[in-house]
Amino acid sequence: MADIWLPYGPDQERWYSTLSRDGTDVRTTVYAGEYEKITENRTTREFYYLDGNTIIVRENDIVKPYLAFTDNSGSILSAMDEDGTSAFPWLIRPRQPRNHP
Repeated sequence: MADIWLPYGPDQERWYSTLSRDGTDVRTTVYAGEYEKITENRTTREFYYLDGNTIIVRENDIVKPYLAFTDNSGSILSAMDEDGTSAFPWLIRPRQPRNHP
């Protein structure tokens, strides 16, 4: 059986999530503003969401830039690397953009 735990902080934003299967953590995600850290299968990926639809991904001390294509609400529709290759389709999901003053 799989369980997911999504605690929210006092700011009413997700802080992290844990996906467990049979009592063992399968994936953990830390959310911190425009930063996410996903650990799955002993692999950690860090995502930095920058201005200009740029996503920087750090995995195994390798840092790569990606370009995100979004809809009018900021949800990521697709992303590609510097060679124009489609990247991480598993990442694509609705995302709430922050309103900066």
